[in-house]
Amino acid sequence: MTEDTAAPGIGPAGEAVPGASERVRRRQRADAQRNSASLVEAAKAVFAASGVDAPAKEIADLAGVGVGTLYRHFPLRSDLVKAVLEHEIDACAAAAPALAAAHEPGAALEKWLRRYNRVPRDQTRIRRGPSLGRPGVRRPARLLL
Repeated sequence: MTEDTAAPGIGPAGEAVPGASERVRRRQRADAQRNSASLVEAAKAVFAASGVDAPAKEIADLAGVGVGTLYRHFPLRSDLVKAVLEHEIDACAAAAPALAAAHEPGAALEKWLRRYNRVPRDQTRIRRGPSLGRPGVRRPARLLL
């Protein structure tokens, strides 16, 4: 097995490779990136309306992809829930520089805090989905830690 075909973190002879987790993962194709982003946006909307137990087909249809594509990107429902929550947190963080550039400091901070305060409400709505009480399904808040 060559280094190109070895599993991540495993060298050609099967030994652990120090620092392998720091290596950059292979970039996704542009269409795969679009599909992933569409799935996260669709899941956000569907989870908000129906909770995390909404059918996978409903999410895939809204994203304009097949159910197989959804499972290729997010093999477990908890992977998709985690991606939605991470997306919301990242969007909140990314809003700060734009708000700071467009508004006076006090107004920018107020607008950012309003946006920031929406994230926990969105997480709570997602967290209350019925599937999260079943054995083996982890809570999204723990996934982000």
